[in-house]
Parts: sequence; structure tokens; C-alpha cells
Amino acid sequence: MKNHSFFSKNQRRKILYCSLEGGKDQIFDFYKQEFEKESIHLIPISNLSDAKKYTSDDASEILGFILHFNWGEKQCGQFIEHLKENKLLFESSFIFMLFDSKSSSERKSAFVWGAKEVLDPNDSKSIGVLKDHFISYHGDFKSSSFSNLNIGFLDDSENLVESFQNFLSQREIDKNWSFFTTLEDWKKNKKSFDLVMIDYRFGKNLGTQLIEEIKESNRKALVFIISNYISPEIEKLCKESKADFIFSKPRDFNLILSRIFEAYVKLV
Repeated sequence: MKNHSFFSKNQRRKILYCSLEGGKDQIFDFYKQEFEKESIHLIPISNLSDAKKYTSDDASEILGFILHFNWGEKQCGQFIEHLKENKLLFESSFIFMLFDSKSSSERKSAFVWGAKEVLDPNDSKSIGVLKDHFISYHGDFKSSSFSNLNIGFLDDSENLVESFQNFLSQREIDKNWSFFTTLEDWKKNKKSFDLVMIDYRFGKNLGTQLIEEIKESNRKALVFIISNYISPEIEKLCKESKADFIFSKPRDFNLILSRIFEAYVKLV
């Protein structure tokens, strides 16, 4: 598999990992290794005073924060209050919480604090959620190898398409994307694409019905089917129709960037 990264090796990107055991947590080494694959450094912090000092000294290099509830709700709350009071939380420097007891109290506290997600540290999917956010919001897609891909995006929701177009435009990575909201528009303006993303229900049609003609136009083209809901039956149909990848639309649609490119890397 080719080596693709959205962070240059000379960038100093860090995430603070705040936990009672710091770097001795049983999951820390795994998280650390996964983030280092993306040239992101995970910094273990075990006490509140060190966390406050670190954020004050190196705020510009910090992408976000992972707080384990084993730190204690009081200490977690005090640290988040410190970040807010000192304006150390930026638009995309998210806070993520890791369960301790999975109690309703933990969930409520995380919601009040404005945490992006509350994750189970022992669930292997949690690291994927974390990487999705940090890569999508902080990764350099503009100068990555993906900036040269011709990508077609088919979805009949005009609001969704417009929102995603605006997001790509703000990141200055929209030049090689083409958008289609109707089958008629697709038939009239289609061309050869490297990657095509299609909503499973595209208007009155199924997105899977377009896969064959797309691959006839470019035998190397990859076709991803996206949907608000994917049942085992839908997944089976997509695979039988030779879709290369199937995934649910993220609640935060910005996360589509990291999701599709992670899948693309595995397939090329």
C-alpha cells in the first residue's frame, strides 16, 4: 500500500491525552502508534497543573484534546473551564471524552462541556472516529496526492451538495470535484472519473445502477456508495453490483474527506 499522509513530517502537530495514568494507560501506546502514522504526536498528561502549563506554552501546536473520565469529572471540568476562560479552544480544536464507567453522569457532563464525542476506549472503532475528525479538519488535502483525482459526487439533496461544495471551496480543494443532483444532469455532463461517489437512492433510481457504465468509461475508476442507512441487504446488493466501498454518511458531513480517502488508499 502506498504511503499517504495529510500532515508533513516537519509539522509539529500534537494532541493532548489527559488521563490518570497518562502514558501508562493500557490503550495509550495503541493510540500513539495510530496517530504517529499521520505524523501527529500524542502527548500524555496525568495531572491538571501540567495540562494547564502545556496548553499555555504550546497552544498553537495543539490540534485537540482527549480526556479520559478516569481523570475524574472534577478535574476534567476544571481543565475544560481553563481552556475556555483562556480562549485556548478554537473552532476545530475538539475535545473528546473517553468513558470510565459509561454512566449517564459522564455522558451528561460531556454534553455540558461541549465534547465532540464520548467514546469507549476499548472499542477499536474509537480511534477511527478520532482520526476522522483530526485528519478532516487539520489535514493538508490541498497538497496531497488526492488533489489530482477527478471526483464525481452524485446526490439528489441540493442542500447537502451545496453545503459540501462550500466546505471544499473554503479548503481550496474543489477544483477537481463535479457535482450532480439529477440523473439528467449526470447523463448530460458525465465524464471519466477516478472516483465516483453516489447516494444509494439517487432520485427515483438506485445508485448501483450506474456502476457498470462508470467502470466501462474508466476501468480503473472506483465507485463508492453512500447512504443515510445501510442494512445488510443494501450492503449485499452494493457488493453484487461491484461497488468498491459502501459507507454511511457521517453526521458531520465534513468527515467525508478522511473517510473516502482512507478507503481509497486501501484500494489503489
